[in-house]
This record gives sequence, structure tokens and C-alpha cells, in this order.
Amino acid sequence: ELNALGQRRRDPLDLHAEVGDLRELDRVVDVGEEALGGVEADLLGVDVEGGDELDVAHVVAAELDVHEAGHAVGVDPNNPNARTQAFNTAINTLRTAADKANQMAGQDPTAKARRADILLELADTQLTAKLAKDAAATYETIWNQKLLPGKAEETLQRLITAYHLAGDTTTSDARIATFKQQFPNSTLMPLVLFRGAENAF
Repeated sequence: ELNALGQRRRDPLDLHAEVGDLRELDRVVDVGEEALGGVEADLLGVDVEGGDELDVAHVVAAELDVHEAGHAVGVDPNNPNARTQAFNTAINTLRTAADKANQMAGQDPTAKARRADILLELADTQLTAKLAKDAAATYETIWNQKLLPGKAEETLQRLITAYHLAGDTTTSDARIATFKQQFPNSTLMPLVLFRGAENAF
């Protein structure tokens, strides 16, 4: 099953999750009654059973990241005020978490990676909240600062989508040209070409 961003989502009851699952395209905790199936990643690699030291600040940033957006999506769509408030809370919480991770980057080498993941979640949440211009700016930060080199294709594809949805077809087309040049054999090419076709209308 694909979401609006063209991302494949895993079953929320993934009982066979592995460390590598954290780096997948989908959110860490899915939405719904069974959403706790993905919570194994909340600690972002902190091995509590193995005896790694547990820094509460690390966990707080991770917890802020993975839970707030899911709450916003789960709000009744027939209650637009509650939905808007939930998305605003999620977006502000994710911004705070990204800022906190950025502040910690000097003392904690993993904070930069956490910030990148949080910014990706923030951009996805902004796009889901129909704040495409804000989402494009956040994706642009990730892209320009090369914060997620392992997810460069996905970041650029999402950036193209955000610009398209923001009505900035010129920039979307420019990013499509970049995508075609840098990732000519990408499995995301059909989604990128689709956005290009939509930009033409």
C-alpha cells in the first residue's frame, strides 16, 4: 500500500522488526489502534537491555518525533479545528525536537542523524497538513545540507512533490531535471515523471 508521497508503508503489527527498519521510508510509528507495533524504534538504537547508557534527552527528542505526527493524522477529519490544532502541535513539537538535536550535535555525534530524521518527519507532516510550501522548505534544507545521503532519492522525490503541490511548477520541474540526471535508474522515476506530467497542465 502506498501513501500520498508514494511511500510503501509496512504493516503496523510488524513483529519481526529489525534495526534496519528505522531507516525505511515509512514512519517509525504508524497510525491506528494497533500503532504500537512500530514502537521498538522509539529509542533510536539505544540498547537498554544491553546496558548502553540511556540519555533522557535523546529519548525525548525521539519520542517527540515519532508520536506527535501520528496523533495529528488520527484526529477526526470531520473536526477541522481539532485537526488543525493537532497538526500545529505536531509541527511545533517536531521543530522543537529538531532544534534540540541541533543543539546537542556538538556533544553527541548521533544528534545530527536524529535531526535529519526529525526534519524528514517534519516535512512529511507539513505535507500531510497541506502546508506544501513549508514542506518544500524543510525538504530543501535536508537536500541542500545533504543531511540524509542514504535517502537522497526519496528526499528529492518528496521535494519535487512538495513544490508541485505548492504550485511552484517551475522549481518542481528544475528538481525533476536534477533527479533525472542524478538518479536515472531510480525506482522512484515513475513518480517523478508523473509529477512532471502534472506540472505540464
